[in-house]
Amino acid sequence: MNRSSVFGLIAALLFACGGSTASTNGEGTTVVADTVDPAATYPIQIDRPEAVGRRWAETTEAHEVESQNVFMGEDTDERGRDIRVKIEANVEVTALDAHGRQAALRYEVTQAIANNGTADLELVPAGTILNVTRGDEGTITRADGVEIGPVELKMLSLVIPDGPADDHDAVFGNPEPQAIGARWPIDATAAARQLERRRLQIDPTRLEGEMHVASRVEEPVPALEVTAQIVAQGIQFPDTPEGATVTRGDVVVARVAYLPLDLSQHPIVQSSEMEMEVDMSLTDPDSGEAGRLEIRINLSRSSIQLPL
Repeated sequence: MNRSSVFGLIAALLFACGGSTASTNGEGTTVVADTVDPAATYPIQIDRPEAVGRRWAETTEAHEVESQNVFMGEDTDERGRDIRVKIEANVEVTALDAHGRQAALRYEVTQAIANNGTADLELVPAGTILNVTRGDEGTITRADGVEIGPVELKMLSLVIPDGPADDHDAVFGNPEPQAIGARWPIDATAAARQLERRRLQIDPTRLEGEMHVASRVEEPVPALEVTAQIVAQGIQFPDTPEGATVTRGDVVVARVAYLPLDLSQHPIVQSSEMEMEVDMSLTDPDSGEAGRLEIRINLSRSSIQLPL
């Protein structure tokens, strides 16, 4: 099971940016508007107009804590990892799909590092150009043709969006302008359809979420602070290997995005956190021996994207 793709299947559906971020005025704090007209309403548009050539400076960080425990007969195999990944790069949109959404990106890397708690690992050297294609079979490759190792590639996928760019407004938007404090449910049916595209199956009645316009902020640009809470239960994975049956597939996602009041501007800062719990019953196809697998993942991401 690909951790980053599972995150993308649910969390990255929330807003069009594909990264996650924390709002800042340059000193790590958000400036909230002193007075807000309680009667004022604002259009809710999560997907913003995209264009080839749009560029921004991006800093994205991810922190993943994972455990995988296999219990088979008298044997136990317990594995885990705690890893942090950070990328700093200038990013450019190089292609759009038929719907006008991101299809390809170019990353000019300033820094791309990971840390497993003991040492830093350089994922690609500073100055490397990465070409990213977004889609069901997204790719991350080096422009110089040098192959990226499998470990480095998995870590890069935690901070670079290579999944398809979806219609986020269909799931999380609202056709009516909303006031500060407004809440509305996500469209679970639309969300389930988009998850199915990524080979995740869920009954829409077991997926629920709520959007909330929490506040209006003034820096770094006038924007709405919009939060999302999503709970999904009973997720099934069609690509589960022979002898494995998913008995539990639960995901909880919390996310914050700052949507500029100027609808031509893209979100600058966001943050998100996902907790996933998956249990599988196992049967050895050769011996018939029974066992179980437990997977626990906590993944948080933060990103700042400043227009160039």
